[in-house]
Amino acid sequence: MMGLLKAEVRRFESRRALRGLGISLLALCFLYGAYAYLQHPRLPKSVEVKRNELLAQVDAGKAASIGRCQRGFRQPPEFDIPPQTKDECEREWSEYLASTDKDRFHFSEIRKLFVSLGLPLAFLGWFIGATFIGADWHSGSLATTLTWEPRRFRLLLAKAIACAGMIFTIVYVLLTLLLVALLPVANFKGTFHGVDADWWTATALTAGRVALVSGMFGLIGFSIAALARNTAAAVGLAFGYFLIDGFARSTERLDPWLLVENLEGVVSSSLGLGAAYSTLQATGLLIVYSATAFVMAGILLIYRDVA
Repeated sequence: MMGLLKAEVRRFESRRALRGLGISLLALCFLYGAYAYLQHPRLPKSVEVKRNELLAQVDAGKAASIGRCQRGFRQPPEFDIPPQTKDECEREWSEYLASTDKDRFHFSEIRKLFVSLGLPLAFLGWFIGATFIGADWHSGSLATTLTWEPRRFRLLLAKAIACAGMIFTIVYVLLTLLLVALLPVANFKGTFHGVDADWWTATALTAGRVALVSGMFGLIGFSIAALARNTAAAVGLAFGYFLIDGFARSTERLDPWLLVENLEGVVSSSLGLGAAYSTLQATGLLIVYSATAFVMAGILLIYRDVA
C-alpha cells in the first residue's frame, strides 16, 4: 500500500496544471500582503505609542468585560443582553479592541481571514480532487495502472488518500505563507497586540480545520469525478449546488444537512459564530458524506468496464 501511495503522490506532484495553480496561489498570497501593506498608513512613532497605551488600558478590563458578557446584563431602556458563551464574548471583545485602533493592521485578526477563506478553499479542494482522477480517466492511465495493480478498490483508495492528503497539505501551507506575507504589514504598519501562545495555538487549529474541510471536499469532488469518469461532472455539480444552496438554506429542515452549513460549523467554531451542529457533529457529517461518496465510487469501479 505504501508503494501505491508514494506513486500516487508523485503522480499528483507531476501534474503541470496543479503546479501552475500552486504557483498562482503562492503569488496571490504575497500580492495580498503587498496590497495590505499599501492600504495601511504608517503612523508617527508618537501616535503609535499613544495607541499602544490606549490598547493596554482597554485590555486591562478584558476579564471583567468578558465575565459580564457571559453572565448577561440589562441596559436601559429595557434592553436585555442575554448570556453568551466564552468564545462569543472573546470574539466580540477582539472586534471592539480592533475598532479602537482602525488605522493599523491587527495581526490578531488573521484567524478571521482564515475562516473567511474556508469556503473558497474547500471548493478549490473539490476542483483539485475532481481534476486529479478526471485526468486519469481522460488519459487512460487508470486502465494502464490496473495491469500491475488489479485490485481496483485498493488502487482507488490509494489515489483518494494521496489526493486528500496533498490537498490538506497544500491548503495548510498556503495559509501559513499568507500569515508570513502579512508579518511585515503588522511589523511596520500594524500591531501584534493580543498575539500570544494561546493565539498561535488557536490560529494553527483554525488553519488545520480549513485544511481538513478542504481535504474532505476534495475527496467528494474526487469521488463524483470517479463515478462520472470526467472532471466536468464534478465541477458542474459544484456550481449546481451553489445555485440551489440559497433556496435550501431557507428550509429549516434541510439547513443542518447542507455541505456549506456544516463547513461553516467546522471552520467557524473557534470564533464562536455558531452553527446548526457542534464542531464534532459537523465534522462527523462531512466525513460521512465524503466516505459515502468514495465507497459508491469504489463499488462502481469494481463492477464497471474501465477499458
